[in-house]
Amino acid sequence: MMMIAVGLMLLLATVSDVVSESNGPQCLEKERDALLSFKLVVHDPDDLTYSRINNSTNQNCCKWSYIICDNQTNHVIAIDLSGPEIDVFGGEIGTSLLELKYLSHLDLRGMNFSRIPKFMGTFKELTYLNLGRNPITGTVPPQLGNLTKLEFLDLSSTTDQMIVGNLDWLSHLTSLRTFRLSGVSFTKEELQSIKGAPSLSTLSISNCLLPKE
Repeated sequence: MMMIAVGLMLLLATVSDVVSESNGPQCLEKERDALLSFKLVVHDPDDLTYSRINNSTNQNCCKWSYIICDNQTNHVIAIDLSGPEIDVFGGEIGTSLLELKYLSHLDLRGMNFSRIPKFMGTFKELTYLNLGRNPITGTVPPQLGNLTKLEFLDLSSTTDQMIVGNLDWLSHLTSLRTFRLSGVSFTKEELQSIKGAPSLSTLSISNCLLPKE
């Protein structure tokens, strides 16, 4: 009887594991491939996060750490790589992310990305975009003005080589509540072009060089 009971417990445990794995959203193949192509180098002491995807036996990207999928549609809706334990070497934000058409939350703060690509303006579902504490250089693309659902935007560069150009596009972000900006050497014209979004409640501009006149 004892052996039967033990065997039954093991069987139930196995069934429970199978059911648990099948529950929840299931990764879409195209979106999994897009994440694999993102090619971030991440150090994670738990060996469970984004850096180890290529060595992972779990093909369901919805189970990967820092990835969140919609329970109904299975689409990837959030990427959050902001954990303090992450050590990342970036460079370019790859175009493979374009496959994630339903992305609403993208947190890449504290990475090592040096440029904001124009295609970031195509993520029409984004409500949260955090690129803070990246060594961003070059011009901030005005295409970000297409992100009309955006509520939070952080463009705090760790360099002083980011160029904002004309910021008229900010007024197009009708849902924006929080905007953070740093690491910019403003010209008088650029500073005057800052027009707050209609719903803006928090504006933070720090570590910027302002024109003398």
